[in-house]
Amino acid sequence: MPILGEVKTSPEIGYTSGIHQKWIWSACLDCGKERWILYRRNYNKQLRCTSCAHKGVHLSEITKLKISQYNKGIHIGDKSPNWQGGRHKEYNGYILIKLNPSDTYFAMTNSSWYVAEHRLVMAKHLGRLLKRGEVVHHKNGIKDDNRLENLELMSDGNHKLITTLERRIKYLENRVTQLETEIILAKRGENKNV
Repeated sequence: MPILGEVKTSPEIGYTSGIHQKWIWSACLDCGKERWILYRRNYNKQLRCTSCAHKGVHLSEITKLKISQYNKGIHIGDKSPNWQGGRHKEYNGYILIKLNPSDTYFAMTNSSWYVAEHRLVMAKHLGRLLKRGEVVHHKNGIKDDNRLENLELMSDGNHKLITTLERRIKYLENRVTQLETEIILAKRGENKNV
């Protein structure tokens, strides 16, 4: 039995998602029921267990029905009215795909059950899960172009090197264009002075 205040990571307490998440063994303020809650350094909003948190709260019949359906798993994933197809674009340009726990590639997901589409495409092509140090590189630099012919599997070190070289090449190409423009303008200026 854990001790109150003990902090552990998800794998240590048997949770499969959120490998780097920390959990703290806590007791409800009202009933004293002990359970694992997500650890926040200076803030824990789950000071009460679910049953104590809802005591004295009068819920409408519709809300009670929604809670009941959610607890039975009726409104989870594609059965939820908010379901967007399990695919969305992140702010950084990558496409994320939601996977079910029964999926072969579920181990590659983050704590919200999403995996980057380009990694999933490569893993399915190889027929195996990708290892931690393996990176999938977009050859054309377009992060949402996840066609297999645009993807290349490489080590993290090689990916950093290639990315650095691609940026340097792009900078030098822009610099050459800029200098060529300056040369053309300089020649035009000489012809006018003659």
